[in-house]
Amino acid sequence: MISSDVLRKEVTGIPSTERRYQNWEEGLYSPEAWNQTYQEMHGKAAETLALGVSVVLDASYRRRTWRQDALRLAQEAGVSFIALEYGCPSDVVKPRLDTRLDQPGVSSDGRWELYQQQAAAFEPFNELPESDHIVLDTAALEEETERQGLYGIYKNLLSAGAWTQEALQVK
Repeated sequence: MISSDVLRKEVTGIPSTERRYQNWEEGLYSPEAWNQTYQEMHGKAAETLALGVSVVLDASYRRRTWRQDALRLAQEAGVSFIALEYGCPSDVVKPRLDTRLDQPGVSSDGRWELYQQQAAAFEPFNELPESDHIVLDTAALEEETERQGLYGIYKNLLSAGAWTQEALQVK
């Protein structure tokens, strides 16, 4: 897994768990920093895929162009591409972000102010077929969200012929 929160700090020489509360479109959250983070993330993903290893890219992907770059990367590597879009009502997000601010060892600097601006700037996700775009409601319990996500991935890979149902049987 490649995390944009960790990588964003690594490329600037900041320890991944050091908090940096910067404003939207400034410092680590500037358009230049976002673009650099996604370029680095995609470069690391290409290296990982070249080794024959699957990769998960953990980022907001709020801009369509970043999502298209990730899709192109998967296509060039000849691997399946599945996008998981996590959604959650704002009244659930705010307390979760507030709680996370007090947790040590967390890479994300996400907080309510940034979330609101990021949500407002999110470009609609409509460039993929429904089978490759799984929308999950994270207001549910974590276990239920995981179950829904894994089921969506399972259905996608079965329909794409990447796996057979027999190969996926739990023994």
